[in-house]
Amino acid sequence: MAEKKLRVGVIGCGKVARTLHLNEYSLNPEAEIVAVCDSDQGRLDFCMQKYGAKKAYNDHKKMLAEANLDAVSVCIPNHVHHSVTMDVLNAGVNALVEKPMALTSKDAAEMIATAKKKKKLLMVSQTQRFSPVHKRAKEVMDSGVMGKVLHVATSFGHGGPEGWAPWAGWFFKKDVAGFGPMADLGVHKADLVRYLTGKEVAEISAFFVRLEKKNTDVEDNFVSCLKFTDGTVGTLC
Repeated sequence: MAEKKLRVGVIGCGKVARTLHLNEYSLNPEAEIVAVCDSDQGRLDFCMQKYGAKKAYNDHKKMLAEANLDAVSVCIPNHVHHSVTMDVLNAGVNALVEKPMALTSKDAAEMIATAKKKKKLLMVSQTQRFSPVHKRAKEVMDSGVMGKVLHVATSFGHGGPEGWAPWAGWFFKKDVAGFGPMADLGVHKADLVRYLTGKEVAEISAFFVRLEKKNTDVEDNFVSCLKFTDGTVGTLC
């Protein structure tokens, strides 16, 4: 008897879904792309043809009700991460949500509580943990060969999302994105610091400014000083 494949759906068919979620699902012999959902018919048609999705929906609630899914990737603008992930969990489906998890800690806590209540998996797509380089770095850190970590410094940046996903103008709208590059890029490094060192941040001071990007109400630069629970200090920018 053939082993049952994981029946997956993807909500949002933009660049991150195509580059990561749909691409990886299509290459995984243990997964089956059952359904995709997006408000744009052109994106749906493209993803059905390229990734072999069997069904397409414009309404994620209809997809959750009809498609008999095991898991769903939530790959939509930041301001609806919370509400749509809640719909996925309340439908009894495991959820993988893009970062940032939510726009407020209250919403994030509700997502976690709902996943526990429904006995479903909830994961935030912090993909850099799974990079071979970072996995090797974790092994080195855990081995103790580097000795005691006294200071941590990390940074991340690129020219802007308009060069990576030209249609994703929502990145520059605060009511939709919530934040600027700290949530889009810095969240990866914040997660890696915790993952690699095992340390947790106790205090933070930070500055954020808009220096170069036009026609936006979010910052384009962020710098922070961190103090960890064990007294270690560091920077993230």
